[in-house]
This record gives sequence, structure tokens and C-alpha cells, in this order.
Amino acid sequence: MFRYILRRLLQSAILLFIVLSVVFVAGRSIGDPAILILGAEADAASVLQLRTNLGLEDPMLTQYLRFLGDALRGDLGATYRYGMSRGELGGGLPEGRAALPLVVERLPATFYLAGVAIAIAMIVAIPAGILAAMYPRSLLDRAINVISLAGVSVVEFWLALMLVLIFAVTLGWLPTSGYGGIAYVILPAMALAFRSIGRMAQITRSAMLDELAKPYIITARAKGLSPARVSLVHALKNASVPIVTISGDEIATILTGVIIIEFIFSWPGIGQITLDALSRRDLPIVQASIFVLVLIVLIVNLLVDLAYVILNPRIRLR
Repeated sequence: MFRYILRRLLQSAILLFIVLSVVFVAGRSIGDPAILILGAEADAASVLQLRTNLGLEDPMLTQYLRFLGDALRGDLGATYRYGMSRGELGGGLPEGRAALPLVVERLPATFYLAGVAIAIAMIVAIPAGILAAMYPRSLLDRAINVISLAGVSVVEFWLALMLVLIFAVTLGWLPTSGYGGIAYVILPAMALAFRSIGRMAQITRSAMLDELAKPYIITARAKGLSPARVSLVHALKNASVPIVTISGDEIATILTGVIIIEFIFSWPGIGQITLDALSRRDLPIVQASIFVLVLIVLIVNLLVDLAYVILNPRIRLR
């Protein structure tokens, strides 16, 4: 177990290195950071002075090694927008807020929204998939299949706009946007969860159907066990590995899908600050957001792999 965890941590570190390298190259491809800070109207002397202060006149390899060294210390640059004083840029380094702490401050709001969406998806999808497998080809099974197909087919931002139009604008039941209690989180969480409900329900149904067709289930039924006990106690445990797999994948999908949803609902999380930074070409914020999201996804994948062994001891970590 320890060797497996160590190996996965090493793989995660390599992936983070690749991601940071791509971010570095992309950041230098979208434009001159000095011009992004000063604006297109800045004179050439001021741009050259700032490029020198920021180390942008150094060879690319030197800039890359410095970028990696700073990243290892948790320094992904200072934001171009928050706390930036343009009047001092010509005489020294800009004193903006550090990007990574600014992004981390937004994590609680993002985790709140993603957590509610994940809870809704699991509470709805897993029981629906089990019921569909218990009563195959029934009206209930067909209805669940239709809903799950709609879930995997719908576009999240379109669904978000329709939910706002129906439940907030037309009916007036819920607020259109903002951050606060349960009333504010329902619509964005539903918009995030709907696709995951569809996928998780389909995988749960498929896994349960496979298990319910196996000989040990026939034996359990022959012993007089109730259908609910056979499905929920015996079949569900053995079908849990693919369910956990898709659940982990959907958790990662929801965490990365919050970017658009947070922007639509003015939710003060990572997504909103990332899109705001993209519109202003605030590269350090974008770098920090990508780093944090990738790190969270890697942690989720590691936890899912470890859950395999707990659910099924026959699985060996190789």
C-alpha cells in the first residue's frame, strides 16, 4: 500500500510538472505580460523597463527554471489586477497580491457548491440506477433511462439558463444569482449535477444488471431472500467498484465544471475569478487556478483508487 501511494504521488508530481510547463508556454504565447499589465497604450520605454524588472528579458530557459523554482515554493506570481499600482511599475517590481492565496480563498465557496451538486447526484442517481436494474424493461426503467440520456446530452450552461428562467424569473421561487444559504445554491447545484445524475444512473444500472445475472444471486433468491435484500446487500456491494469509479470521475468533472456555472450564477468561487482573469488576461490568477484544480483532481483520483481495495479486497494495487 505504501509503495503504491508513493508511486502515485510521484506520478502526480510528474503530471503537475507537465501542467505547469504547459501553463508557462501558454502564458508566453498569449501576449507580452508587460503589455498586459501596462496596457496597449503604454510607451515602449515603460514596457522595456517593466520587462527588465520582471525578468522577461532573460533567456527563455532562465525564465522557465525561475518559474519552476517559484512554483515549488508556492509562488505562481502576483495578480495583474488586485492591488496593482501602475504608477510604480516603471521603477520596480509590481506589488500585486500573490495569486495562489487569492485563488485558495475562493475554495470554500467552490467546495460548497460542488459538494451540494455531488450529494444531489449521488442521492438521486444511485437509487435510480438500482431501481432500474431491479425492474428491467418496466415503465420505471424506461423513464429513468430517458432522464439519464437527457442528463448526459444536455449542455450545462443552457440548462443553467433554463433553470434561472423557469424557477427564478417566471415562478420567482429562487434567487437568480448570488451567494448565501440553501436557496442560492439549489439552481447552480442542479445545473452541475444533472449530467452526473445521467451518467451515474446508467453505470449503476449496468453494473447492477451484471451482478443480478450471476449465479450467486440466483442462489440467494432460491434461499428465499427478498429482492430488496438481494439487490442492496449482495449485488450492490459487488457492483460498487464501477459505481465508485464513475463517482470519482463525476466529482472531478463537477469540480472542473464549476467555472461556467459560477460565472452564470455570480458564485464567488474559483470559476468566477478564473473567467474574470481570462477576460483581463491576468495570467498569474489563471496559472494558480489551473494548478489548484489539477491538484484537487489528482487527489480525488488517488482516493478513488484506494477505495477500490476497501470495497473489494481481491483487487491488488499494482
